[in-house]
Amino acid sequence: MMQLVDTHTHVYDPDFEGVMLMVSTFMGKRNPLYDGDEDSVEQVAKLVETHDNAYAILGIYPEFAHDLDIDKNIKELHTIILKNRKKVVAIGEIGLDYHCQPNIRHIQDQQKLFRAQLELARELDLPVSLHIRDACPNDNADAFDDALSIIADFPGIRGVCHSFTGTKKSLDQALALGLYISINGIYTFNKDPELQSALDSIPLNRLLLETDAPFLTPAPHRKHRNKSTFLPAIAEFVAKSRDTTPEEIATITTQNAKDLFDI
Repeated sequence: MMQLVDTHTHVYDPDFEGVMLMVSTFMGKRNPLYDGDEDSVEQVAKLVETHDNAYAILGIYPEFAHDLDIDKNIKELHTIILKNRKKVVAIGEIGLDYHCQPNIRHIQDQQKLFRAQLELARELDLPVSLHIRDACPNDNADAFDDALSIIADFPGIRGVCHSFTGTKKSLDQALALGLYISINGIYTFNKDPELQSALDSIPLNRLLLETDAPFLTPAPHRKHRNKSTFLPAIAEFVAKSRDTTPEEIATITTQNAKDLFDI
């Protein structure tokens, strides 16, 4: 059986045999993806405590920046990470999300929150899992340009562009900063030539795999709710596009994940 690492999932489902998990929270609100009443952070903590091959990624999602007392919430995040330090492997998902959000105040709040979490990552010597989504076509704001410019202000920061769907220009900028690039099921059903070109341009030693479950179910499982056990479909797709075997992709991306997350 291939060893795979799902470097980004939101589903706190113990049915993930054969796949190592990096479980990311939506800190800032209760988790709508779990059928219970407890906060997402508590669910993640319980899961990673009881499963040797599950780890936590904790951070404050950019969309919530304008509703928060940022300084207070950064202190709370710091406390939570220290409490669970043995199983917290990154801060995330953090970054900038300009999608259909023209309010300049919200963008400024996101950038402030992003910088605060990058500073925390540097203080705790943790990598970051980056959420970067550009504005709607009619907006001029460029989330990738802004996010990568901010990251450049934090030399030595380690991290991954989760669910990467940027341009070749954005890819080159991210790689120049030493970031890893993570892809998911989008590539198996979105046939945009620019997206496929970006995939072929990612150096294998910088490639990670993820499901982003329960979102973005890969082909051929599109009718189902996404889960980590669908990760082999993504490995198979990448292998075909790179003219290699799923086993080689699994070996390379698993080692990349171990290197980035120090596991």
